[in-house]
Amino acid sequence: MHNVDYGVIYHAVLKDLQTHAVLAVNDEKKLVDEILKANDVSNIRSIQRYEKSIRESNNRIDEIDGLLQNMYEDKVAGDITADVFRRMSQKYSEEQAQLIVEVEQLETKFAECHRVDSNLTGWTKRIKECLTIDSLTRAIVVELIDRIDVSEVYNADGEKNLDIAISYRFGLQADKNKLEQKNRAS
Repeated sequence: MHNVDYGVIYHAVLKDLQTHAVLAVNDEKKLVDEILKANDVSNIRSIQRYEKSIRESNNRIDEIDGLLQNMYEDKVAGDITADVFRRMSQKYSEEQAQLIVEVEQLETKFAECHRVDSNLTGWTKRIKECLTIDSLTRAIVVELIDRIDVSEVYNADGEKNLDIAISYRFGLQADKNKLEQKNRAS
């Protein structure tokens, strides 16, 4: 457990927000590319994994439909007993119902991955507004920042330092800013 002066974090966050606001105003494409690059690796893998799972589950649902149809035809033709038909159709119907629920959940997660791209425009517009702010509000921090990680204070060249990493929503990871905290560290 460690203590960090509120003012140090406050000013670091404010400065970093303003830096990203300047980048959003001056070169929005670069900021968007940076955000997408940070998200791409995990987002692309997730999208591909969800697409594959959805496709496989839908194929199995279709396969079960075919199996149920064939079993019904076999029952009508007298090739299987009513008891075997009942047990097998119940088993397949339960599997199919479970797959349908799984597909709905996967589609929700898949849509969430795509939401990042669509919300990016709103996020960059909002961060541009931070260009003119001179103080942070809770609303700004909650809306734009996912988390702030603060290291323990350490000595470097005889001065007390700490690292602050700001993780923005949509995966933008600010560079770790080494901030001097002279005579304030506990």
